[in-house]
Amino acid sequence: MKTPEEELEFKPRPRAKETVSLDLPKDVLESLK
Repeated sequence: MKTPEEELEFKPRPRAKETVSLDLPKDVLESLK
């Protein structure tokens, strides 16, 4: 089974973006929008 963190990498959830955004570069955040 995948860890919650791994699931976020492949299937980012709307509520998870706030948490993930803390570790992702701004360039990556822009591409998610």
